[in-house]
Amino acid sequence: MTNNIYEIFKSIDTSAWGNQTIDQFAPWELRDILSAQQHPHYILTTAEQTLVDIIVKNIHNKTEYNWNSADLSILGEAEIQKILKKSGHELQVNNLNTFPSSCHKLCKHITRYSAFTQINEIAKYYINSCKLLSYWIYKLINKFSVNSPTIILVIGMYIYYTPTLLISALITGYVLTNCMAMNLHEYWVHDLIKPKNRIIGFIFDFITSILWTTTRPGWRYVHSFHHIHWKTARDLDAGAYATPWLQYLLFGIPEKNKHMIPTDQTDSTLSTRDENFNALLPESQFLVRYAGYIRIVTHLLFLLICGPAIYIYFLFLQFWLQTRYIVYFNEIVTHHNNKTRYEEADTPYLFPICTGTAYHNTHHMHADVLVVGPGWVKYFNVQYYFVIFAISV
Repeated sequence: MTNNIYEIFKSIDTSAWGNQTIDQFAPWELRDILSAQQHPHYILTTAEQTLVDIIVKNIHNKTEYNWNSADLSILGEAEIQKILKKSGHELQVNNLNTFPSSCHKLCKHITRYSAFTQINEIAKYYINSCKLLSYWIYKLINKFSVNSPTIILVIGMYIYYTPTLLISALITGYVLTNCMAMNLHEYWVHDLIKPKNRIIGFIFDFITSILWTTTRPGWRYVHSFHHIHWKTARDLDAGAYATPWLQYLLFGIPEKNKHMIPTDQTDSTLSTRDENFNALLPESQFLVRYAGYIRIVTHLLFLLICGPAIYIYFLFLQFWLQTRYIVYFNEIVTHHNNKTRYEEADTPYLFPICTGTAYHNTHHMHADVLVVGPGWVKYFNVQYYFVIFAISV
């Protein structure tokens, strides 16, 4: 095999396209002829084959990707057309002499063969993706237990990696995580946010429920206990979430206590879980009662509708950020920045990451203040704008 266009066409019967010589064919005709070969008579360089694979992958994932047109020869263009044809996509090449240099522009020239082919291809794609995902979930949960979500996320992000997906997902994750932390903390626990519209409140509750594994009454009870016994040995939140290496980093020795619902109900200001549950609106009670099922169904629907790439980056990543980000920054670093539960203080340098939670000491001193920290800080706090929206709709 060769990549010399003249050598390649010596072994191709072009009578179906006319009796012209190779120089008489238009670029789109050359591409069409090359893509129709069942057994290719050409070979791509490693760099060009890699570029072709990336372009096809992004087209299937419906993500944007741009390339330098000089890096793609007519052989590479023909290879893209051939691969797309095998997967049920028809590239409309008539008079398309200049090949697009972005997935978005290329997709404008792609159509499906038929409704049946389209349904069949989509079904095969999702079935295979679900089989692969189910297999990895099963294997990882059995072998790695608690660490399996992180491993699944890393593998999924590697398989479906594109810079656009990663950057947009991280920005979305940062905003969503901080807004949901505000909903979790100021709305669920401290009752400082009161959406005027119950539908908006339900939406906030729903999103927080599918992105946070702890139910509302239980976590409210634990966090109330944390406020009552702050800076004392009875504060069960102290080091409870930390892994042994992080506990050692923070406290010098690993903490022995685990994060669990406190059993002490001698404090008159501490409501029980049942009381917290009964105080919820009917729609919120529904979310709490069926939280596990709702979370599973939502994740499955998102996966089936949006595909594994979007699911991994825009839901699974957000779920991971919620459970890990809040644990390791909001619950550990900002709570115990001086490595002892008795010397907690504000941590302004963590504000860009943790926003309002960086001022943890101020929050405990003024728990009724909605957005804590210096006055100018709130304008750079994504949670501040979330609060404005939440209380105005």
